[in-house]
Amino acid sequence: MAAKKQGMQPADIGLLVHVDDPRVSPNASTVAYVVTTVDLDANEYVSRIWLAAVDGSTAPRPFTSGASRDKTPRWSPDGSRLAFATHREDQGSQLFVLPVDGGGEAVCLASSPEEIDDLAWSPKGDAIAFGARDRDENRYGKAKPKDQPPRRITHLYYRADGNGFVVDRPRRIFTVPADATAKPVALTDGQWGDTGLTWSPDGRWIAFASARHDTWDIDRCVDLWRVRSDGSAPAEQLTETGFNFGRPSYSPDGADLAFVGAPVGVLPVNGQVGVLEVSTGDVTILTTALDRHCLPYL
Repeated sequence: MAAKKQGMQPADIGLLVHVDDPRVSPNASTVAYVVTTVDLDANEYVSRIWLAAVDGSTAPRPFTSGASRDKTPRWSPDGSRLAFATHREDQGSQLFVLPVDGGGEAVCLASSPEEIDDLAWSPKGDAIAFGARDRDENRYGKAKPKDQPPRRITHLYYRADGNGFVVDRPRRIFTVPADATAKPVALTDGQWGDTGLTWSPDGRWIAFASARHDTWDIDRCVDLWRVRSDGSAPAEQLTETGFNFGRPSYSPDGADLAFVGAPVGVLPVNGQVGVLEVSTGDVTILTTALDRHCLPYL
């Protein structure tokens, strides 16, 4: 008699393996990626960065180890180093740089009680930009949520799944020297959430997406902005409010920004690919004839 087939059991969760965020080295020989597994005993996920030869000539190997959640591997422009973020619930997040050939120690460039992400090397490889929430330590320091004083919320969008309260934890853009000779510097400020950063090819600008208009929490419009990478001037708006822009990426000559976006108030929401001419603000949507969402393919 054939054995009765058994469905998935709770313990089978420990067998799940998730692979994501593949990044090919500048010389196209190696790919770095994130492997996430489940530690049932610790009741948490563990993520490590792995390296594999693009041509399959060598077996994949782990690049990081430990019980933390390592993520966001990013190659230096010359391919000699990998930057990555690591996070532990009891220790917060750190930004590390580690030689790929194993010839040196990991260097910690930044630490934050909030998650560090959106890593991007400068074109010359001398600095790294990243995003992180900047929280009020008087409220979010050591006090437990139940012991925190009440607050008055004045924005409709004040809380998010997986993040908790966001209204007083604005997400900002920072830069830090890749050789750890100085502490991180915040390039953006205010109550806004800044995401999707990208360096201009000449290294002078960092473009990003942010909602900074008066009704940002009601209409859900998001604009493209840019700020000087040396922090010498306030951020400047590049687009006209009325669209949901995101994930900007500079063209090789720095004249244009590609983006993913969607009209506001139109259902279903299908993210489209477009191009912004930086000097004029002209926007061209490239995928208007496509009847599907572009974001999953980018």
